[in-house]
Amino acid sequence: MTITKRRLAAFAAPALLAASLTACGAGGPPADASEDDFCAAYNGPLEDAISSSIEEGGEPDGTVIYDAVQDQATQLEETGTPEGVSDEQREGFEIYVDTITSVSEDDFVAAIEEGEEPDETADLSDEDEDRVNDFTDYASETCGEPAAG
Repeated sequence: MTITKRRLAAFAAPALLAASLTACGAGGPPADASEDDFCAAYNGPLEDAISSSIEEGGEPDGTVIYDAVQDQATQLEETGTPEGVSDEQREGFEIYVDTITSVSEDDFVAAIEEGEEPDETADLSDEDEDRVNDFTDYASETCGEPAAG
């Protein structure tokens, strides 16, 4: 894994846990996405951020990463999950999307720039953290890691 990919992975994860959580209710994101569409939504924004930064001769800064994870959350919410994900993975998906969309840009960028995890993660229950991990494990196994240009 390149430094850029490690940096994105290291800083995207805390963003998932950086706010109070509420699961999506009825009428939430679809549960019948194709794996290809799901993976494009999961990895695409991060791949774009990596590629753009490499083309500009550097690594993505906090604002670029924040924008990428916000775009990822929007795309995931529109796309949903593939059929066959477990209930725990689906809950983790919903927590993941809700958390990303509710995190403050200032807090997110500051945490990335300082190499720290946002303080709000202390409020995350072990069960919610396990659900997010179930989802991200599924996504990584299904989609692999974001690839640079």
